[in-house]
Amino acid sequence: MDSSLIIFGAGASYASQSGLCPSLSENLLEELIGFSFEWASLPEDIIYFFSDNIESGMDKLLKENCERFVPLQWGMARYFHGFDLHSDSLYLKLLCRIADKQAWQTNLATLNYDRLLHTAILLSGVPWFTGKSYEMEQAIEICYPHGACIWGSADIHLKSGGSFFLEASAIINCTVNILNYCQFNKLANDPYVNLPPVMSAFVPEKISQVGNSFIMEQRERYAMLVSQSRRIVIVGIQPRESDTHIWDPLKNSSANLLYVTKGDVGDGFKKWKSSRTSEGDTHVIRSGFGESFCDILSFLEL
Repeated sequence: MDSSLIIFGAGASYASQSGLCPSLSENLLEELIGFSFEWASLPEDIIYFFSDNIESGMDKLLKENCERFVPLQWGMARYFHGFDLHSDSLYLKLLCRIADKQAWQTNLATLNYDRLLHTAILLSGVPWFTGKSYEMEQAIEICYPHGACIWGSADIHLKSGGSFFLEASAIINCTVNILNYCQFNKLANDPYVNLPPVMSAFVPEKISQVGNSFIMEQRERYAMLVSQSRRIVIVGIQPRESDTHIWDPLKNSSANLLYVTKGDVGDGFKKWKSSRTSEGDTHVIRSGFGESFCDILSFLEL
């Protein structure tokens, strides 16, 4: 049976429900400062790093003030973990449709750090797995190329009394587990657990210091899912030149693509589309996740 893939970016979570949703990157710094004491306590000279955008600011901070990275990563994880799923969630609606149709050939990938999609998976009852070691038939695969706040290393306790920090070049591989709501909050409030959840650093190259082997495996699985899919939907993602691990597999894919974005597609997408040499068609819908939901179902034949 033909497989399909849906790839969710920040624009998908932002428009996924009527309730509170994670901010888009252009407003994320303001949201983090208002939510997190780690971000709110940054001095003005560090805040200046972020004057262009949050990615370049985090990149400069990681290189020049790496002792601040772990607390800020925890603050970001708490922010994204704080959003709850609402009953009108489009993620939940989509997964219930997959369950009704038993469309186990419809796989998902998310670049988002929040737990909205994961919560929807659990509520929908859709059988799922993440990673080759847990591969199952009659189940969909959920891929996390950037990690998420739900992934953590609950078995690692560094007794450093809060003084632990990661050098900019540090890589820590560890056993990665799903963190349920209680586990996350326990780790987030334990002064002796310093490793943040397994989330790529919010920098242009999306480096992964914690759980790097998990992230690298997920990126390999992502490339495999792209190569095996005949239909691919991309929701709420703007191409960036540094995100080659996301866009190069798509460029080389023979699948038919549906690109969903609110407003102008942007120069980045136009440049990427012109570089696509495969035989697959590329369709564009310039509307939000909700407005294009039925078109997405139709494209996927759900």
